[in-house]
Amino acid sequence: MKTGLITSNTYQNHNTGEGHPEQINRVSVILENFKKKNNKKVYTAKETLSVEYAGFWIRFLAIMMDTFMIITPIGVIIGIVFGYETLKDPDNNVWAGVIQILLYSIVTLSMWYKFDQTPGKKALHLYIVNAKTFKNLSD
Repeated sequence: MKTGLITSNTYQNHNTGEGHPEQINRVSVILENFKKKNNKKVYTAKETLSVEYAGFWIRFLAIMMDTFMIITPIGVIIGIVFGYETLKDPDNNVWAGVIQILLYSIVTLSMWYKFDQTPGKKALHLYIVNAKTFKNLSD
């Protein structure tokens, strides 16, 4: 039986995490052994990077979804900690608003760094990547 292998060097960018059976080293060893046995049957695909930028409205929808999924729970926590009157009239306690904005920023930036997306972006299959390399922000 004849066997062929088509691969791409982009597999090296895929981080499966600790303990996962499909590690980069395992794939590299398989490719090396395959080349030793049958050098003419290994084809490396040319890397073509296809990037499609999200338009304004889909990003706007993602932000609206994030507003409900992130800001609403933070608002409830602020309401419990500072009291319901603070939510009705921000002049009662300015720090409540400052803390709410800081928490939203911290949560959003953490999600960007760890998951490359917020819940709204995930629901719409959008990712945040490095503008020059198009890799994850955490890489």
